[in-house]
Amino acid sequence: MPYRNAQNNKTMIRQTFLFIILCAFFANANAQRMVETLADGWELSAVCDVQKKPKTVKVSIPHTWNLEDVFNSPDYKRTSYIYFHALRKDSRMQGKRVFLKCDAVSSHADIAVNNRWIGEHKGAYTAFCFEITDFLQDGDNTISIVAGNAYRTDVLPLGGDFNIYGGITRPIHLIITGQDCISPLDHASDGVYVHQNSVNAKEAKITVETVLSRKANSEGESVKASLIDKDGKMVAYAEQAVATDNVSIPLAVSNPNLWNGRKNPYLYTVKVELLRNGSAIDSQTVTTGLRSFSVDVAKGFFLNGEHIDLHGVCRHEEGYKTGNLYNEAAMRKDARIIYDLGSTGIRLVHYPHSRFDISQYDSLGIVVWSELLPGPGGYRLPGYVANPAFEESVMNNLEEMIKQNYNSPSICFWSLFNELSHRYDSPDEYLRK
Repeated sequence: MPYRNAQNNKTMIRQTFLFIILCAFFANANAQRMVETLADGWELSAVCDVQKKPKTVKVSIPHTWNLEDVFNSPDYKRTSYIYFHALRKDSRMQGKRVFLKCDAVSSHADIAVNNRWIGEHKGAYTAFCFEITDFLQDGDNTISIVAGNAYRTDVLPLGGDFNIYGGITRPIHLIITGQDCISPLDHASDGVYVHQNSVNAKEAKITVETVLSRKANSEGESVKASLIDKDGKMVAYAEQAVATDNVSIPLAVSNPNLWNGRKNPYLYTVKVELLRNGSAIDSQTVTTGLRSFSVDVAKGFFLNGEHIDLHGVCRHEEGYKTGNLYNEAAMRKDARIIYDLGSTGIRLVHYPHSRFDISQYDSLGIVVWSELLPGPGGYRLPGYVANPAFEESVMNNLEEMIKQNYNSPSICFWSLFNELSHRYDSPDEYLRK
């Protein structure tokens, strides 16, 4: 009997062990995305250093090379440096897709993996994302990013009354997903857009649009969208089978809590899940507020049918001795000061601010004017007619700004650029000179 019990115990242990392995296997097969912030482990080198072993310094991201020299002269360093980061392809990435998302590189970036060029991004203040799956090899890899803030006629901003710091000024993320996922490649957005079709105190009708990126194209996939209130209660949900890479799901909620400015900056969570045979293989969550607004040329701004006198300040995403480096503590502090001033609105000048900065005004109920770039590009520069490629950069950055912040309830105004009355802003006026 003791021998038989021992054998039975061994059999049970083996079966349990096998069950755990199988559970781990299937859990990994349906694993959710992993996101890692690449803050440390970077090395910086001058691009003009052509020695076999160029001089490098260790840096952390966010980083700029202009923290000191901008205080000495308007002719501060506008050049290029190259950032290196070692990346080991490990078990997390086997059979997965890998993306590199940069929240901002100022003001032009070239991305490479293992000395193979992946792509470029123009513009200092919007995020961009590239898939690097096919560029990775087993074992050790090297990511390199050439960042430059030198003046270029095809990259915005051309200039302005603020410093254009060079470097990787906002965080960088590594995103690991399954073969089918909610796309991080739609202008580096979340891949989820909450369209507010009809919103009032009695009912809110919205459409949750999800952009997918599918390589496996597996059968049995669907998208589930859920609207969740502040208490964590699901107040509306729906599921739809995947037919194309754009899935739009209508939702409705009765008697919604409206995002009502400073009175009640109520935020909902929208959770989107990509399901395969009922199990989640990817998901994204975004916050939004349900509201309606309008502008009357004679009467002013209305939020949810109520007139609001918009008054407040302009804010640059820049601090003393910290430049325009991503700084959550500074953003929180400034937002609180702006709120305590009694502001009902804020203009974010003269470029797209970080998503975290904008989220502060979502939470505080302050209406946001989100701006793309300053008007003249420098008062002695030849305006925006110097290079036709500049318009392409502007339109791409405009789409990035809007898509990356589409769900923010505080943003009621998108601004292309300001100060159009200066010399050389008009092509006709320029040509007459």
